Amino acid sequence: ASRSMRSLEAVRLERSGTCSAETCHVVVEEAVSIDIEGLGAYTLMCTPTDALPLAVGFALTEGIIRKVDDIASMWECTHTPGVIRLVLKDPSKVNLGGRNLIVNSSCGLCGSTETVEALLSNIPPVRTTRLASLDAVLAAIENMRDSQRLFQHTGGAHAAALFDPSAALVALAEDVGRHNALDKAIGQCLLSGFSTAGCLATLSGRLSLEMVV
Repeated sequence: ASRSMRSLEAVRLERSGTCSAETCHVVVEEAVSIDIEGLGAYTLMCTPTDALPLAVGFALTEGIIRKVDDIASMWECTHTPGVIRLVLKDPSKVNLGGRNLIVNSSCGLCGSTETVEALLSNIPPVRTTRLASLDAVLAAIENMRDSQRLFQHTGGAHAAALFDPSAALVALAEDVGRHNALDKAIGQCLLSGFSTAGCLATLSGRLSLEMVV
């Protein structure tokens, strides 16, 4: 077992009506709090691995930051498990009023006070585009599936992966929630200094509006 999964003693019920004892693995879902100094905190229900990439990716996709350089410092608290602290260079430019402070792992726009029209009006223009062949897309999906270790053990985790223009895998993350998995993958790239411009993203779950914008 690890921080991402736990072993449980379960009972398997067969169609024939017989029962048998079995050890199985289940994916972990816990609360992780992203505390932004001077602004407040978000509590995310997620799989508590890749916590720093999750915090940075979430801050970007929520519009709290525009680039990783907007963060003055960040760290995972050693004395308080499950708490990530971010200090922004200019917190006066940030408005955290658009979302509830507790975000479930299944949440997309739930908890948001913005209308769809207001959300769409704030989308920055796309500066780069990429065309990918069907073969490249299918190969990327297969590559992601082969790398889904948590799913292979539990059958209960989503995944998101980013591939560069040459179709090389540059980031992959798994989580009980599909939004969290994507934020983790984006955060991995931000922290490593890798530009996501022109990248191809693959996801194990459905692609909803807020994940595109």
